[in-house]
Amino acid sequence: MQTQTAPPPPTGNSGTSRSVLRDAVLYGMARGLPGLLNLLTIALLTRILAPEEYGAYALVMAGVALGIGSVLGWLREGLARFLPSLPDAGVMVPIVRRTFAWIIGGTAMIGATLSVLDMVPGTIALLWLALAFFWVQGWYEVQRDVARISLHPGRYGWFSLVRAVHFLGLSVLAAKGGWGGEGVVAAAALASLGALVLVPPTRIVGTPTNRVDRDTLSHVASYGAPLTATYLLWYVVAVSDRFLLGFFVGSEATGLYAASYDMIDKGLGLLMLIQYLAAFPVLVRTFTRYGAERTRLQMTAYAGVLLAVAIPAAVGSAVLAPDLARILVGPAYREAAASIIPWIAMSALVSGMKLYYVDIGFQLARRTYRQMAGVAVAAAANVAVNLWVIPRYGVQGAAVTSLVSSVFALAVSWWLCRPVFRLNLPVGLLVRPLAAAAGMAVAISAYGGDGGTAHTVSRIALGVVLYFVLLLGLESLGPGTRLRRLLGLLDYSTARFRR
Repeated sequence: MQTQTAPPPPTGNSGTSRSVLRDAVLYGMARGLPGLLNLLTIALLTRILAPEEYGAYALVMAGVALGIGSVLGWLREGLARFLPSLPDAGVMVPIVRRTFAWIIGGTAMIGATLSVLDMVPGTIALLWLALAFFWVQGWYEVQRDVARISLHPGRYGWFSLVRAVHFLGLSVLAAKGGWGGEGVVAAAALASLGALVLVPPTRIVGTPTNRVDRDTLSHVASYGAPLTATYLLWYVVAVSDRFLLGFFVGSEATGLYAASYDMIDKGLGLLMLIQYLAAFPVLVRTFTRYGAERTRLQMTAYAGVLLAVAIPAAVGSAVLAPDLARILVGPAYREAAASIIPWIAMSALVSGMKLYYVDIGFQLARRTYRQMAGVAVAAAANVAVNLWVIPRYGVQGAAVTSLVSSVFALAVSWWLCRPVFRLNLPVGLLVRPLAAAAGMAVAISAYGGDGGTAHTVSRIALGVVLYFVLLLGLESLGPGTRLRRLLGLLDYSTARFRR
């Protein structure tokens, strides 16, 4: 991460002519190919690793993600919120560097202490492997965040692509070499390191300095700390089922569940993430320069696009679950995947609306403690239900609980967000995609399945074409706010909002 002296301020409208749709296309390209490579990686690993080996890999990855969220979450959220709006963004560079140095030092001391105590014999090598992955992946995530926040989707894409290519090759070599889940974790660490070495860091525009500005650090910490707690609580909702499956049922169940979950996350989750990556920096700039009302109009437009893309993807995944399982995972995983993909797809849709739409309201209003409170309620309910369901119903019970918990979390968060940032979601923006997706589901179901990969691809193509034909037809009928009239708002140099 480097700084460069700021150029003269832009004149006219040149500083605000970013289009969310354009950046969404760029982020789609930046994340689309890496996403396909990650899906290919899952397809290959599930054909090489036994479910218990994939489960061991999934548990380590989940633990590292928990660690990054715990100690780096406040910094990453603070960067996303303040870097676009600081008069001199250069003050963030020493904060990031010093914080990361403290984190490496602190976690290394913890690792050394645990190694000396050797409380669980035979795990010291795995402990240091997880720590090395934590350090490399944490810095990789920060560098990629800076590229996105600085509106450099191209560099962001290179980070993702280089890592995905390396991970595909190295993880398959590790699995083929008989190194199991631990070898795949090592491959993930080396893949992130390769991206850091090969992709140049993003230059933050600002005055170079080595002094930590305490006021800025205080603002970042006070804003980001509740979000770190929120992340940890949401982590309970999203990933604790993997640990509970491992504890109550075994690592094989964790592997079966995690493979299906990862597959949907790399597909539907990625589609929603792309919209968020493009929209959030723009929404922050609009809120900072023009206030809540204009931002609220943009949020409505953004929600319309998010729903129009995510709803058909979720419905299509549910209808095509047996075909997707046959193509994307190995034989040992297919039966479980076909039965739980519909539940996971709907859960991903609902949780995506919470994470990538409702939660933005808390963050713009700087009322992240309310966001934390909503997730805390959902996390408590999720753990309570999972403790009863998973021992009795295993993988299927975990999938159903995931959807129920996501719906509950969305409802609570929406209710808590209303007093601090009123969200406006016209009914038509929800009903029209749902109706078009229902028509699409009927058509691809009638077309039939189990006809091979080419037949599945033809069903997907039919569904995509039919969905957009139906959506455009519904857009031209009846009263209400229409999506095409909102799209101009996604270039925040425009101000008109027509009903």
